[in-house]
Amino acid sequence: MRLFGAVLENDGPGVVYDSLGVNGAYAGLLKTVMNEQHWAEQLQHRKPDLVILNYGTNESEYASDDQMGRYEKDLREVVRRVHAALHGVSVLIITPMDRGKHAPGGKVTTLDSIPKIVAMQQRVARETGCALFNMFAAMGGQGTMARWHEGRKHLVGADLTHPNADGAETVGVLIYEALVDGYTKYTSRVDPRQHSMIVQKK
Repeated sequence: MRLFGAVLENDGPGVVYDSLGVNGAYAGLLKTVMNEQHWAEQLQHRKPDLVILNYGTNESEYASDDQMGRYEKDLREVVRRVHAALHGVSVLIITPMDRGKHAPGGKVTTLDSIPKIVAMQQRVARETGCALFNMFAAMGGQGTMARWHEGRKHLVGADLTHPNADGAETVGVLIYEALVDGYTKYTSRVDPRQHSMIVQKK
């Protein structure tokens, strides 16, 4: 027997959150490894109201012009597959966080590729009809990881990439507030009897 997943839910109301996170993953993984038809069937089976694509951190390790071009093509193909599988379902692209590097003199600066990837994702979101949350800007933009690593209360690990527990909570709050704010603005513009929920309710 081949098992592709299990659903364990309680009977109470709330938000249903499914994660397809894979360590070291990049957007192209969904294009080159995931079988398109099988993935579409899985998405349709779960019937999400919102699909979030959060990639770019691992891609930032290698970001030459040629690689950036490939990343953009991969992201566009992933968005196309989601739209094809889930007609009318909202797609949200979340940009990578800031990522620091050690510069001469011990100074910590932002990895050069991060702003490039953010700009590319903004373009893809705009041209493919996706929503976008600029996490890089929301957390403080250039030099955030340097600030998050200063002092006694760090928000990021020594790799200047992965937040610790406090940093992860800070990032989570930013995403939550953005979702709630967007949903509140959306419901204020439409008849609440005609809109679909931005999150899946039970």
